[in-house]
Amino acid sequence: MFDWLMENSGTVFVSAIVAGILAVAIHRVYRDATRGKNSCGGNCSCCRR
Repeated sequence: MFDWLMENSGTVFVSAIVAGILAVAIHRVYRDATRGKNSCGGNCSCCRR
């Protein structure tokens, strides 16, 4: 197990960084949604929906 981890340490490291960035992005979107912020800029009078 340790040998496999050492052989693939670069991949594991990069994957951990990407997973961390993804987790932060998802958390930010969730937090903004619960606070009522819109990702479109918040000008709902111009929205066609």
